[in-house]
Amino acid sequence: MARKRMKFTTAAILATAAIVGPLAMSASSDSFPGINGPIAFMSSRDGNQEIYLLTTDGSEQRLTNDAGDDQAPSISADGTKIAFASDRNGGFDIYVMNLDGSNLVQITNMPGTENNVSWSPDGQRLVFNNGNNGEIDLYTIGIDGQGLTNLTPSTPNSYEADGSYSPDGTRIAFTSSGPGFSNIFCMDADGTNVVTLTIGNPDYGPVWSPDGSKLVFVSSRTNNFYQVFTMNADGSSQTQISTTPFATGPSWSPDGTKIVFTSNGLWEMNPDGSSPTQLTLGGDVYNPNWGVGQVVPSTTTTIATSTTSAGEPVVPAFTG
Repeated sequence: MARKRMKFTTAAILATAAIVGPLAMSASSDSFPGINGPIAFMSSRDGNQEIYLLTTDGSEQRLTNDAGDDQAPSISADGTKIAFASDRNGGFDIYVMNLDGSNLVQITNMPGTENNVSWSPDGQRLVFNNGNNGEIDLYTIGIDGQGLTNLTPSTPNSYEADGSYSPDGTRIAFTSSGPGFSNIFCMDADGTNVVTLTIGNPDYGPVWSPDGSKLVFVSSRTNNFYQVFTMNADGSSQTQISTTPFATGPSWSPDGTKIVFTSNGLWEMNPDGSSPTQLTLGGDVYNPNWGVGQVVPSTTTTIATSTTSAGEPVVPAFTG
């Protein structure tokens, strides 16, 4: 079967051709608060869509270099790997690589188009959406390519996308669109016990806070312009937090103190929307995902001291 080439993410279908991206996995609740590390993002600044990394010192690294389009980067909860979607072999499939771009492995090879990938907290499974024959469903798969599971097979003529694991791995928040607006739902990680979190507005792209208490998402409920919102994990207290034009693609920092998003460049702000700060210039930045930093082993050495017969401390001499 011929596979359809899709230039942008499923959220574009859900939001009537809006170009937006997948959203991020946070570090597991056991490691909260995490150390803020690099931010992965997609840009076509070099001719086509590639994956880049904004490091903690402000420098940028290009991780992919392929004639195909690479999209929707998601950093694993331990900060060592990146999952993303690419059509380098014809149709969009899910790939995994090391954080430095090495050791590329293709994970999926399904009919249709895969995109919007996110990690489980233990790093053993991926959730993503597959579009085929007019249906878009959520799937999970092991990072070894085994155990493919359709989580939403009983919802014909609707789109399920933007899956995001809760920090404890027990639930998945996602976007679903039937005949009306796309809305945000939550279900157990096996696809059961679906709960509606938003209704009546075009909402999509939920991402859990690192402590599991909140979700950040995008909505055009305000004057039909995309803005970033937060809500409690049960759907209460839905609050707009961004004010910059066309704010999309939010992702929490691992320590929970910042949210990164795109709005003609890459921005960060506090979870209440205060102190918005632009990190990169230019609008060709999509799909930001904030990864956890790596712990640097301590090099502190404890030195035992002794005293002379007179009770004076002996100070060791260092050479070299």
